[in-house]
Amino acid sequence: MGRKSDARQRILTGAVRLFSDRGYAGAAVDDLLAEAGVGKSSFYHFFETKAALGAAATSEWELRVDQEILSPAFDEGVEPLDRPLRLVDRLSRAIDEQTGTAFWLIGTNAACFGSLPAEMRERTEAVLDRLQTPLARAFSQARDEMDLTPDADPGLLAQACAAYLHGVLLLCRVKGSSEPMRRLGPLMVSFWRPFVV
Repeated sequence: MGRKSDARQRILTGAVRLFSDRGYAGAAVDDLLAEAGVGKSSFYHFFETKAALGAAATSEWELRVDQEILSPAFDEGVEPLDRPLRLVDRLSRAIDEQTGTAFWLIGTNAACFGSLPAEMRERTEAVLDRLQTPLARAFSQARDEMDLTPDADPGLLAQACAAYLHGVLLLCRVKGSSEPMRRLGPLMVSFWRPFVV
């Protein structure tokens, strides 16, 4: 029995890296082939089109976002109001480690959102929306534990924090640095500070 090829995974890994660095439109199929070290026949064996690769790469990216950023940031063992700040820390680390996840999370996909294929747009939007869920859960738990006043709206706080972080990530992308996240990210405390008991 022959060895199982890892070509599909190499193509996906290379696509995530190139899409992160150059954006979807800036990564030609030939660039993707060179990055993965595969020929066109291998590429088209696994992916019918570049758009199909983009959708698969976005799924890979979603998994990384969950594993590298959201799960560690929103660990239930952490105090609810500390979780959003852990998110800032996890995003900063991802940028520093240049894993591509944090940059692609907002920086590249949001910046070129209109030029993405439909399935990539839908998946990117779903991930951005999904960021609000653990934030809302943390604020809801803080309200239930009476760390926030009863009139605090967890959904609205989550939406404000997510929108703010999206903007900060765009700044990180432009500067090519985690500095905006480290400096500005913690300021989102101002969204929930008026409701702290």
